Amino acid sequence: LRFCVADCLQILPFSDDIMGLLPLLWEQAGEEHLLKQAILTILSSLMSSLKGDSVKYHGHILPLIRNAIEPGSVSSLSMVHVEHGSLTRRQEAMVYLLEEALNLWHSIVMQTPAPASPEVLSLLPGLFPILADATDSTALGLSIAESYVLLAPQEVLSDHIRLPLLASLEKLLSSTSGYQRLGVVPRLVEMIIRATATVDGGSENSYRVIASSLLDSCILQALLDGLYSAYEASQSTGPNRKTSHVYGVLETEYFSVLARLAIASPRVFFDAISRATGTSVEQILSWLLKEWFFHYDNIGLVTQKKLHTMALTQLLTINQNTPNTPPPAYLLNHLQDYLTIWTNIITELSEGMNDPDKPNKTGDYLIHWSRPDPAVAENYELIAPAPVAEPPENTRLREWDNADIIHQINIRDFVKERLQMVIEACGGPQRFQE
Repeated sequence: LRFCVADCLQILPFSDDIMGLLPLLWEQAGEEHLLKQAILTILSSLMSSLKGDSVKYHGHILPLIRNAIEPGSVSSLSMVHVEHGSLTRRQEAMVYLLEEALNLWHSIVMQTPAPASPEVLSLLPGLFPILADATDSTALGLSIAESYVLLAPQEVLSDHIRLPLLASLEKLLSSTSGYQRLGVVPRLVEMIIRATATVDGGSENSYRVIASSLLDSCILQALLDGLYSAYEASQSTGPNRKTSHVYGVLETEYFSVLARLAIASPRVFFDAISRATGTSVEQILSWLLKEWFFHYDNIGLVTQKKLHTMALTQLLTINQNTPNTPPPAYLLNHLQDYLTIWTNIITELSEGMNDPDKPNKTGDYLIHWSRPDPAVAENYELIAPAPVAEPPENTRLREWDNADIIHQINIRDFVKERLQMVIEACGGPQRFQE
Protein backbone atom coordinates (compact mmCIF):
# COMPACT_ATOMS: atom_id res chain seq x y z
CA LEU A 1 0.00 0.00 0.00
CA ARG A 2 2.75 2.47 0.87
CA PHE A 3 4.51 1.72 -2.41
CA CYS A 4 1.35 2.27 -4.43
CA VAL A 5 0.43 5.50 -2.68
CA ALA A 6 3.87 6.94 -3.33
CA ASP A 7 3.20 6.92 -7.10
CA CYS A 8 0.62 9.64 -7.61
CA LEU A 9 0.48 9.05 -11.37
CA GLN A 10 -0.69 5.46 -11.02
CA ILE A 11 -2.73 5.46 -7.84
CA LEU A 12 -6.10 6.68 -9.16
CA PRO A 13 -7.17 3.37 -10.84
CA PHE A 14 -6.48 1.51 -7.58
CA SER A 15 -7.83 4.05 -5.10
CA ASP A 16 -11.23 2.35 -4.81
CA ASP A 17 -9.57 -0.99 -4.04
CA ILE A 18 -7.32 0.56 -1.40
CA MET A 19 -10.20 2.41 0.22
CA GLY A 20 -12.17 -0.84 0.21
CA LEU A 21 -9.40 -2.58 2.16
CA LEU A 22 -8.69 0.07 4.78
CA PRO A 23 -12.01 -0.01 6.67
CA LEU A 24 -11.67 -3.78 7.07
CA LEU A 25 -8.09 -3.40 8.27
CA TRP A 26 -9.24 -0.70 10.69
CA GLU A 27 -11.84 -3.01 12.22
CA GLN A 28 -9.38 -5.88 12.45
CA ALA A 29 -6.79 -3.64 14.12
CA GLY A 30 -8.90 -3.47 17.28
CA GLU A 31 -6.71 -1.83 19.93
CA GLU A 32 -3.51 -2.11 17.91
CA HIS A 33 -2.87 1.60 17.79
CA LEU A 34 0.33 1.33 15.76
CA LEU A 35 -1.56 -0.36 12.95
CA LYS A 36 -4.25 2.31 13.08
CA GLN A 37 -1.54 4.97 12.97
CA ALA A 38 -0.20 3.32 9.81
CA ILE A 39 -3.67 3.30 8.25
CA LEU A 40 -4.16 7.00 8.95
CA THR A 41 -0.74 7.71 7.47
CA ILE A 42 -1.65 5.75 4.32
CA LEU A 43 -4.89 7.71 4.07
CA SER A 44 -2.95 10.98 4.30
CA SER A 45 -0.64 9.87 1.50
CA LEU A 46 -3.59 8.70 -0.55
CA MET A 47 -5.37 12.05 -0.19
CA SER A 48 -2.20 13.88 -1.19
CA SER A 49 -1.76 11.68 -4.24
CA LEU A 50 -5.35 11.98 -5.42
CA LYS A 51 -5.43 15.77 -4.95
CA GLY A 52 -8.84 17.11 -6.01
CA ASP A 53 -10.11 13.59 -6.72
CA SER A 54 -9.87 12.79 -3.01
CA VAL A 55 -13.22 14.51 -2.40
CA LYS A 56 -15.22 11.39 -3.20
CA TYR A 57 -13.74 9.62 -0.17
CA HIS A 58 -14.54 12.33 2.36
CA GLY A 59 -17.65 10.49 3.52
CA HIS A 60 -15.49 7.60 4.74
CA ILE A 61 -12.65 9.67 6.22
CA LEU A 62 -14.19 12.74 7.85
CA PRO A 63 -15.91 10.68 10.60
CA LEU A 64 -12.49 9.32 11.64
CA ILE A 65 -11.16 12.85 12.02
CA ARG A 66 -14.25 14.04 13.84
CA ASN A 67 -13.93 11.15 16.26
CA ALA A 68 -10.34 12.07 17.03
CA ILE A 69 -10.88 15.78 17.67
CA GLU A 70 -14.30 15.93 19.30
CA PRO A 71 -14.28 17.79 22.64
CA GLY A 72 -13.85 15.61 25.69
CA SER A 73 -12.08 12.77 23.95
CA VAL A 74 -8.83 13.75 25.64
CA SER A 75 -8.58 16.23 28.46
CA SER A 76 -5.00 17.16 27.58
CA LEU A 77 -3.85 16.55 24.05
CA SER A 78 -0.23 15.90 24.92
CA MET A 79 -1.14 13.64 27.87
CA VAL A 80 2.29 13.99 29.38
CA HIS A 81 2.95 12.06 32.61
CA VAL A 82 -0.40 10.24 32.46
CA GLU A 83 -0.24 7.06 34.48
CA HIS A 84 -1.03 3.79 32.75
CA GLY A 85 -4.61 2.75 33.25
CA SER A 86 -5.91 6.23 34.09
CA LEU A 87 -7.48 6.66 30.65
CA THR A 88 -10.41 4.95 29.06
CA ARG A 89 -9.65 2.82 26.03
CA ARG A 90 -11.16 5.45 23.80
CA GLN A 91 -9.05 8.25 25.32
CA GLU A 92 -5.95 6.10 25.04
CA ALA A 93 -6.67 5.56 21.36
CA MET A 94 -7.05 9.30 20.82
CA VAL A 95 -3.69 9.99 22.47
CA TYR A 96 -2.01 7.68 19.98
CA LEU A 97 -4.01 8.67 16.92
CA LEU A 98 -4.49 12.42 17.29
CA GLU A 99 -1.36 13.52 15.44
CA GLU A 100 -2.00 11.17 12.53
CA ALA A 101 -5.63 12.32 12.42
CA LEU A 102 -4.50 15.94 12.25
CA ASN A 103 -2.07 15.12 9.44
CA LEU A 104 -4.92 13.45 7.58
CA TRP A 105 -7.17 16.45 8.24
CA HIS A 106 -4.52 18.81 6.89
CA SER A 107 -4.09 16.68 3.75
CA ILE A 108 -7.83 16.75 3.14
CA VAL A 109 -8.12 20.53 3.50
CA MET A 110 -5.10 21.08 1.24
CA GLN A 111 -6.51 18.82 -1.46
CA THR A 112 -10.12 20.01 -1.29
CA PRO A 113 -11.19 22.20 -4.23
CA ALA A 114 -13.15 25.34 -3.44
CA PRO A 115 -15.93 25.70 -2.51
CA ALA A 116 -15.57 23.21 0.31
CA SER A 117 -18.44 20.99 1.38
CA PRO A 118 -20.37 21.74 4.60
CA GLU A 119 -18.91 18.52 6.06
CA VAL A 120 -15.32 19.76 5.65
CA LEU A 121 -16.22 23.18 7.04
CA SER A 122 -18.06 21.70 10.01
CA LEU A 123 -14.76 20.32 11.34
CA LEU A 124 -13.31 23.80 11.83
CA PRO A 125 -14.55 24.38 15.42
CA GLY A 126 -12.59 21.29 16.45
CA LEU A 127 -9.43 23.37 16.03
CA PHE A 128 -10.18 25.73 18.90
CA PRO A 129 -9.22 23.46 21.84
CA ILE A 130 -6.21 22.13 19.91
CA LEU A 131 -4.87 25.65 19.45
CA ALA A 132 -5.76 26.85 22.93
CA ASP A 133 -4.04 23.94 24.70
CA ALA A 134 -0.61 24.91 23.23
CA THR A 135 0.68 21.35 23.00
CA ASP A 136 2.77 19.44 20.49
CA SER A 137 -0.28 19.25 18.23
CA THR A 138 -0.58 23.02 17.99
CA ALA A 139 1.80 23.37 15.04
CA LEU A 140 -0.42 21.12 12.95
CA GLY A 141 -3.48 22.99 14.18
CA LEU A 142 -2.03 26.31 13.01
CA SER A 143 -1.24 24.84 9.59
CA ILE A 144 -4.82 23.58 9.29
CA ALA A 145 -6.15 27.01 10.28
CA GLU A 146 -4.04 28.68 7.57
CA SER A 147 -5.35 26.18 5.03
CA TYR A 148 -8.94 27.00 6.01
CA VAL A 149 -8.29 30.74 5.57
CA LEU A 150 -7.17 30.02 2.00
CA LEU A 151 -9.96 27.52 1.32
CA ALA A 152 -12.95 29.26 2.91
CA PRO A 153 -12.12 32.79 4.14
CA GLN A 154 -15.76 33.79 4.48
CA GLU A 155 -16.48 30.77 6.68
CA VAL A 156 -13.48 31.62 8.87
CA LEU A 157 -14.83 35.18 9.23
CA SER A 158 -18.37 34.07 10.02
CA ASP A 159 -19.82 35.02 13.40
CA HIS A 160 -19.67 31.49 14.84
CA ILE A 161 -16.01 30.97 13.88
CA ARG A 162 -14.22 34.33 13.90
CA LEU A 163 -14.17 35.22 17.59
CA PRO A 164 -13.58 31.69 19.00
CA LEU A 165 -10.68 31.23 16.58
CA LEU A 166 -9.09 34.56 17.52
CA ALA A 167 -9.62 33.82 21.23
CA SER A 168 -7.74 30.53 20.90
CA LEU A 169 -4.93 32.32 19.06
CA GLU A 170 -4.72 34.94 21.81
CA LYS A 171 -3.85 32.23 24.32
CA LEU A 172 -0.92 31.25 22.12
CA LEU A 173 0.07 34.87 21.57
CA SER A 174 0.21 35.48 25.31
CA SER A 175 2.32 32.40 25.95
CA THR A 176 6.06 31.99 25.55
CA SER A 177 5.69 29.05 23.18
CA GLY A 178 7.79 28.53 20.09
CA TYR A 179 4.87 29.50 17.89
CA GLN A 180 4.83 32.90 19.56
CA ARG A 181 8.59 33.38 19.24
CA LEU A 182 8.59 32.41 15.56
CA GLY A 183 5.76 34.77 14.70
CA VAL A 184 3.43 32.02 13.42
CA VAL A 185 0.44 33.29 15.38
CA PRO A 186 0.63 36.97 14.30
CA ARG A 187 1.08 35.83 10.68
CA LEU A 188 -2.17 33.88 10.94
CA VAL A 189 -3.93 36.92 12.46
CA GLU A 190 -2.59 39.00 9.59
CA MET A 191 -4.08 36.49 7.12
CA ILE A 192 -7.46 36.74 8.84
CA ILE A 193 -7.42 40.55 8.52
CA ARG A 194 -6.48 40.26 4.84
CA ALA A 195 -9.32 37.79 4.31
CA THR A 196 -11.80 40.49 5.32
CA ALA A 197 -11.57 41.82 1.76
CA THR A 198 -13.32 38.65 0.53
CA VAL A 199 -16.51 39.40 2.45
CA ASP A 200 -17.80 42.49 0.66
CA GLY A 201 -14.75 43.83 -1.08
CA GLY A 202 -13.36 45.14 2.20
CA SER A 203 -15.75 47.85 3.36
CA GLU A 204 -14.97 49.96 6.41
CA ASN A 205 -17.85 48.31 8.21
CA SER A 206 -16.31 44.86 7.67
CA TYR A 207 -13.01 46.05 9.07
CA ARG A 208 -14.81 47.49 12.08
CA VAL A 209 -16.26 44.04 12.71
CA ILE A 210 -12.85 42.36 12.53
CA ALA A 211 -11.33 45.12 14.70
CA SER A 212 -14.02 44.51 17.32
CA SER A 213 -13.19 40.81 17.29
CA LEU A 214 -9.49 41.61 17.72
CA LEU A 215 -10.47 43.67 20.78
CA ASP A 216 -12.94 41.16 22.20
CA SER A 217 -10.40 38.35 21.86
CA CYS A 218 -7.72 40.59 23.47
CA ILE A 219 -5.35 39.93 20.57
CA LEU A 220 -4.92 43.63 19.80
CA GLN A 221 -4.21 44.38 23.45
CA ALA A 222 -1.59 41.60 23.54
CA LEU A 223 0.08 42.93 20.38
CA LEU A 224 0.25 46.48 21.73
CA ASP A 225 1.52 45.30 25.11
CA GLY A 226 4.29 43.38 23.38
CA LEU A 227 5.23 46.35 21.21
CA TYR A 228 5.25 48.66 24.22
CA SER A 229 7.68 46.35 25.97
CA ALA A 230 9.86 46.48 22.83
CA TYR A 231 9.64 50.30 22.92
CA GLU A 232 10.71 50.42 26.57
CA ALA A 233 13.64 48.10 25.81
CA SER A 234 14.79 50.27 22.90
CA GLN A 235 14.59 53.43 25.04
CA SER A 236 16.66 52.12 27.95
CA THR A 237 20.40 51.49 28.14
CA GLY A 238 23.05 50.43 30.60
CA PRO A 239 22.70 48.06 33.54
CA ASN A 240 19.06 49.04 34.05
CA ARG A 241 18.08 48.35 30.47
CA LYS A 242 14.72 46.64 30.13
CA THR A 243 14.25 43.48 28.11
CA SER A 244 11.42 42.31 25.91
CA HIS A 245 10.49 39.00 24.32
CA VAL A 246 9.24 40.95 21.29
CA TYR A 247 12.20 41.76 19.06
CA GLY A 248 13.60 41.00 15.63
CA VAL A 249 11.35 39.00 13.31
CA LEU A 250 8.63 38.70 15.95
CA GLU A 251 8.38 42.48 16.33
CA THR A 252 8.14 42.77 12.54
CA GLU A 253 5.24 40.31 12.53
CA TYR A 254 3.49 42.24 15.31
CA PHE A 255 3.73 45.44 13.30
CA SER A 256 2.55 43.60 10.18
CA VAL A 257 -0.77 42.86 11.89
CA LEU A 258 -1.20 46.57 12.66
CA ALA A 259 -0.09 47.43 9.13
CA ARG A 260 -2.88 45.39 7.55
CA LEU A 261 -5.49 47.18 9.65
CA ALA A 262 -3.94 50.60 9.03
CA ILE A 263 -3.87 50.14 5.24
CA ALA A 264 -7.47 48.95 5.24
CA SER A 265 -8.80 51.94 7.19
CA PRO A 266 -6.84 54.49 9.23
CA ARG A 267 -10.03 55.50 11.04
CA VAL A 268 -10.74 51.93 12.13
CA PHE A 269 -7.09 51.55 13.12
CA PHE A 270 -7.04 54.70 15.26
CA ASP A 271 -10.30 53.80 16.95
CA ALA A 272 -9.18 50.23 17.65
CA ILE A 273 -5.81 51.08 19.22
CA SER A 274 -7.43 53.78 21.35
CA ARG A 275 -10.04 51.33 22.65
CA ALA A 276 -7.39 48.66 23.22
CA THR A 277 -5.27 50.90 25.45
CA GLY A 278 -7.95 53.10 26.96
CA THR A 279 -5.92 56.19 26.00
CA SER A 280 -6.10 58.81 23.26
CA VAL A 281 -4.74 58.14 19.79
CA GLU A 282 -2.14 60.86 20.32
CA GLN A 283 -0.86 59.22 23.51
CA ILE A 284 -0.46 55.78 22.01
CA LEU A 285 1.02 56.98 18.71
CA SER A 286 3.58 59.08 20.59
CA TRP A 287 5.44 55.87 21.40
CA LEU A 288 4.06 53.48 18.75
CA LEU A 289 5.25 55.53 15.78
CA LYS A 290 8.61 56.14 17.40
CA GLU A 291 9.14 52.41 17.86
CA TRP A 292 7.78 51.60 14.39
CA PHE A 293 10.18 53.96 12.63
CA PHE A 294 13.02 52.82 14.91
CA HIS A 295 12.35 49.18 14.02
CA TYR A 296 12.12 49.82 10.26
CA ASP A 297 15.82 49.22 9.60
CA ASN A 298 15.53 45.80 11.27
CA ILE A 299 12.91 44.54 8.80
CA GLY A 300 14.58 41.86 6.72
CA LEU A 301 12.14 41.25 3.85
CA VAL A 302 11.57 43.92 1.23
CA THR A 303 7.93 42.82 0.96
CA GLN A 304 7.40 43.65 4.63
CA LYS A 305 9.30 46.92 4.27
CA LYS A 306 6.91 47.94 1.53
CA LEU A 307 3.89 46.80 3.57
CA HIS A 308 4.96 48.81 6.62
CA THR A 309 5.80 51.86 4.49
CA MET A 310 2.35 51.74 2.89
CA ALA A 311 0.69 51.42 6.29
CA LEU A 312 2.56 54.34 7.83
CA THR A 313 1.92 56.44 4.71
CA GLN A 314 -1.78 55.56 4.72
CA LEU A 315 -2.08 57.03 8.23
CA LEU A 316 -1.44 60.46 6.69
CA THR A 317 -4.82 60.24 4.95
CA ILE A 318 -6.77 60.24 8.22
CA ASN A 319 -8.27 63.69 7.44
CA GLN A 320 -8.67 63.22 3.69
CA ASN A 321 -12.46 63.62 3.91
CA THR A 322 -12.09 67.03 5.57
CA PRO A 323 -10.92 69.63 3.02
CA ASN A 324 -7.87 71.72 3.86
CA THR A 325 -7.29 69.80 7.08
CA PRO A 326 -3.70 68.54 7.40
CA PRO A 327 -2.83 65.35 9.28
CA PRO A 328 -2.53 65.72 13.06
CA ALA A 329 0.68 67.15 14.47
CA TYR A 330 1.64 63.81 16.01
CA LEU A 331 1.94 62.48 12.44
CA LEU A 332 3.52 65.57 10.86
CA ASN A 333 6.18 65.56 13.58
CA HIS A 334 7.52 62.39 11.93
CA LEU A 335 7.85 63.85 8.43
CA GLN A 336 11.63 63.45 8.51
CA ASP A 337 11.17 59.78 9.40
CA TYR A 338 8.67 59.45 6.56
CA LEU A 339 11.10 60.96 4.08
CA THR A 340 13.77 58.54 5.25
CA ILE A 341 11.71 55.37 4.79
CA TRP A 342 10.23 56.63 1.51
CA THR A 343 13.72 57.18 0.15
CA ASN A 344 14.82 53.78 1.45
CA ILE A 345 12.03 51.68 -0.05
CA ILE A 346 11.73 53.58 -3.35
CA THR A 347 15.45 53.29 -3.93
CA GLU A 348 15.45 49.59 -3.08
CA LEU A 349 12.47 48.78 -5.28
CA SER A 350 13.84 50.76 -8.23
CA GLU A 351 16.62 48.23 -8.71
CA GLY A 352 16.86 47.26 -12.36
CA MET A 353 15.42 50.46 -13.83
CA ASN A 354 18.65 51.05 -15.77
CA ASP A 355 19.41 47.40 -16.49
CA PRO A 356 18.62 46.58 -20.17
CA ASP A 357 18.65 42.83 -19.43
CA LYS A 358 16.22 43.07 -16.52
CA PRO A 359 14.19 46.21 -17.08
CA ASN A 360 12.15 47.51 -14.16
CA LYS A 361 9.93 49.90 -16.05
CA THR A 362 7.61 50.79 -13.19
CA GLY A 363 10.27 51.59 -10.61
CA ASP A 364 8.80 48.93 -8.31
CA TYR A 365 10.03 45.43 -9.07
CA LEU A 366 7.52 43.83 -6.70
CA ILE A 367 4.80 44.67 -9.22
CA HIS A 368 6.41 42.15 -11.56
CA TRP A 369 6.69 39.46 -8.92
CA SER A 370 3.92 37.38 -10.50
CA ARG A 371 3.86 38.91 -13.96
CA PRO A 372 6.77 37.61 -16.07
CA ASP A 373 7.58 39.21 -19.39
CA PRO A 374 5.43 37.56 -22.10
CA ALA A 375 8.47 36.82 -24.28
CA VAL A 376 10.26 35.19 -21.35
CA ALA A 377 7.16 33.16 -20.49
CA GLU A 378 6.81 32.01 -24.11
CA ASN A 379 10.43 30.87 -24.27
CA TYR A 380 10.05 29.10 -20.95
CA GLU A 381 7.02 27.18 -22.19
CA LEU A 382 9.07 25.84 -25.11
CA ILE A 383 11.59 24.18 -22.82
CA ALA A 384 9.54 23.50 -19.70
CA PRO A 385 8.29 19.96 -19.04
CA ALA A 386 4.59 19.21 -19.03
CA PRO A 387 3.01 20.62 -15.86
CA VAL A 388 2.29 18.17 -13.05
CA ALA A 389 -1.06 18.42 -11.31
CA GLU A 390 -0.64 20.41 -8.13
CA PRO A 391 -2.65 20.37 -4.93
CA PRO A 392 -5.57 22.83 -4.97
CA GLU A 393 -3.99 24.66 -2.02
CA ASN A 394 -0.90 25.47 -4.09
CA THR A 395 -3.12 27.28 -6.57
CA ARG A 396 -4.97 29.07 -3.79
CA LEU A 397 -1.72 30.14 -2.13
CA ARG A 398 -0.31 31.49 -5.38
CA GLU A 399 -3.48 33.47 -6.05
CA TRP A 400 -3.45 34.73 -2.45
CA ASP A 401 0.12 35.99 -2.80
CA ASN A 402 -0.50 37.53 -6.20
CA ALA A 403 -3.54 39.43 -4.89
CA ASP A 404 -1.57 41.05 -2.06
CA ILE A 405 -1.65 44.84 -2.17
CA ILE A 406 2.15 44.97 -2.17
CA HIS A 407 2.14 43.32 -5.61
CA GLN A 408 -0.72 45.43 -6.95
CA ILE A 409 0.20 49.03 -6.12
CA ASN A 410 3.29 50.91 -7.26
CA ILE A 411 5.06 52.35 -4.23
CA ARG A 412 6.14 55.49 -6.11
CA ASP A 413 2.57 56.34 -7.12
CA PHE A 414 1.26 55.45 -3.66
CA VAL A 415 3.68 57.78 -1.85
CA LYS A 416 3.42 60.54 -4.45
CA GLU A 417 -0.38 60.69 -4.24
CA ARG A 418 -0.49 60.83 -0.45
CA LEU A 419 2.41 63.26 -0.13
CA GLN A 420 0.68 65.59 -2.57
CA MET A 421 -2.48 65.41 -0.44
CA VAL A 422 -0.46 66.41 2.64
CA ILE A 423 1.20 69.30 0.81
CA GLU A 424 -2.12 70.69 -0.35
CA ALA A 425 -3.76 70.21 3.05
CA CYS A 426 -0.90 72.09 4.71
CA GLY A 427 -1.49 75.12 2.47
CA GLY A 428 0.65 74.43 -0.59
CA PRO A 429 4.32 73.75 -1.34
CA GLN A 430 5.67 76.91 0.29
CA ARG A 431 3.87 76.34 3.58
CA PHE A 432 4.82 72.65 3.50
CA GLN A 433 8.50 73.56 3.07
CA GLU A 434 8.25 75.88 6.05
